[in-house]
Amino acid sequence: MTPRDLFILPGTGLVSGLNSAAPVLLEFVQNDTVLLSLHGLAKSADRLGDLHAPAHLDYSTLEAAVTLIDAPPKSGTFNLRAGTGGGALTTAALQYNVSKADFAATLNALANVATAGGLTAITSGAANIYGYIWNNPDAALEITIVQNKLAPLCLVAIKNDSAIPGKTEIKLHQAPVAFCNQFSLPAPPPVTCIRVRGGSAQVNEIQRLTVPSSAVGQFAAN
Repeated sequence: MTPRDLFILPGTGLVSGLNSAAPVLLEFVQNDTVLLSLHGLAKSADRLGDLHAPAHLDYSTLEAAVTLIDAPPKSGTFNLRAGTGGGALTTAALQYNVSKADFAATLNALANVATAGGLTAITSGAANIYGYIWNNPDAALEITIVQNKLAPLCLVAIKNDSAIPGKTEIKLHQAPVAFCNQFSLPAPPPVTCIRVRGGSAQVNEIQRLTVPSSAVGQFAAN
């Protein structure tokens, strides 16, 4: 499998082409596994026609798996946290497929949620979207997911409904692209110094110092 070049373009993000007028975005195909070579880019003011120039290779043979789009988790657990700061409380671990009713009941069992008036579960909608409405919207607490141990790698989307005070939806879904565990970090090319001509009391020694453009480090005068 041939690695695909992927560039980190300042101000744009990840691109697979260096056309500065119209950066080429990387395209993935669902269920594919791709090899990537990740490059860092730097501003180039001395090269006409180039807004960016390759700086150095950060990672090579970086393997990414393209997962299902908008799919629910398949296993694992997660915890809910209500509130912020020192007054925040955390639930016990919930299963990846916890019911909407149990999701809300677990939150209502927390002392600070009960003090705030509790919340009511929204039982309709997709199984991986947990909606609820605070019984007293003015006392609503911030609800977040912590200790995310869902699998495959999952993301959390939280949406507050501005049209209905106190209504929130929390969605658990698989990450559309996940990096695999195996990758290699290539060592930067070394700086070399070779003797061109030996020296003597009458003739100075000549040495050639070669510094590759992607070398890492700095020089200090001795």
